[in-house]
Amino acid sequence: MVKRYLSGLFLAFIFLLTFIVELLMLTTWMGKPSLDASPAIWLVTGILNAWTGSILIGRYGLGADDTGNKMTLSPAKTWGIILTLIVGVGYTAGLLHHIFQDIPELSTASDIIPGKKEFVRRLLHGETVYLPVHFDTYDLQPTFLPFRWLPFTIAEVFKFDYRWIPFSGFVLGVCVWIFSRDIKNKNVPLLETILKVLFPFWALGQFIVDEKFNFGLAVELLILGYHLILARFMFHKNPWVVGLSVVLCLLSRYSIILWLAVPATWLIMEKRYAFLGKIILATVAGIFLFYWLPFCRHDLGKHFITASHYYVEACRGCWHVDSWQPADAIPSFLGKGQGFQYWSYAHGPADLEDRYQLNMKLGLWTCAASILISCIILFRYMRKENDPVVIKGLILGSLKVYMIFFIGFIMCPFSYLFIVPFFLSLPMLYSIPFKSVFYNQLRRPYHY
Repeated sequence: MVKRYLSGLFLAFIFLLTFIVELLMLTTWMGKPSLDASPAIWLVTGILNAWTGSILIGRYGLGADDTGNKMTLSPAKTWGIILTLIVGVGYTAGLLHHIFQDIPELSTASDIIPGKKEFVRRLLHGETVYLPVHFDTYDLQPTFLPFRWLPFTIAEVFKFDYRWIPFSGFVLGVCVWIFSRDIKNKNVPLLETILKVLFPFWALGQFIVDEKFNFGLAVELLILGYHLILARFMFHKNPWVVGLSVVLCLLSRYSIILWLAVPATWLIMEKRYAFLGKIILATVAGIFLFYWLPFCRHDLGKHFITASHYYVEACRGCWHVDSWQPADAIPSFLGKGQGFQYWSYAHGPADLEDRYQLNMKLGLWTCAASILISCIILFRYMRKENDPVVIKGLILGSLKVYMIFFIGFIMCPFSYLFIVPFFLSLPMLYSIPFKSVFYNQLRRPYHY
């Protein structure tokens, strides 16, 4: 008993420590102590965070939100959550407000928001949306999938800054966890709940302070919100809810498409073939209704292939030295210490194109390996036990590790992309009752 007690506290310490260190590696400590070591430290801390989080959920977690008896929040906890949420939202919104005042909404430094604004304009005027967007010196191919720009119609209709939409998506993604059964659990005291509510806004504040320029130009918080929603509803008993959550991610950025093999393996092992079939049907129907039917009829979806080729070619620019840099310098995008692209660039073949191809292959191999290992772990566990809480921990940890490799090897390592794998620790944070960990109150049944 003493061994397990110490083990639980030790794992909780490692989980929280790696959460902090991973945040620092993406902000204050970016590129330190060296460009070779920085991504390695980020990788190790991210994997350790996912591993310890998975084990802690299996030992102490509550499980899926929609199983068991319903729980209600006490008035004290309800008001504690609401007031803390207001403080957290107010803090980060204040930081963003100052950035939005300094950086114009339609800055010429990026085509992200101007491109989305043109998509929205075309939609509201009944024009064909998925055609190239003309800028002064180039044409932007239609690379934005529907849920990366459709929510911005709200900002256009009500005439407010587009950049508040991504922040709203982030708040929504956090709220679906804050008001989940994991937080309503009576074993989660008020102080722990308040700290859990504050954590994401404090962490986001560190990113905003460190990366002001990116938060003035990019909209990655919306993509993050979708991933948090998927993590929250992945275990829902209604397959149509699960399917819609998958569609939100696939039609914003299709990065999770390979990882979906992991939860599919779980459902196949449980012989829930009808449930899996309904999820697939809901996903296909969602893609058809939200993308193919309204936006692909003019060219039968050929723009998707064209945009994919455009993206790959545009990424090559990140691997070249900028005009303002010395000829022998490291390309600015690869010299920040984020992601693994520097390894391929610095230690790969002599030819730049070969290094570029090496990085793409490494990204594919590592993502495939993380999926395979996750499926093997699920298979070996489910041959002996079938505890849904343990499975929840394994799948949430698997998603974070997969996204670390996917974003880590993405061809253009823009700093804002790394917030998605980092914040995928939040579902694990919310699923761990730390009071139970402290008092070693193992859940029953416990088979992990």
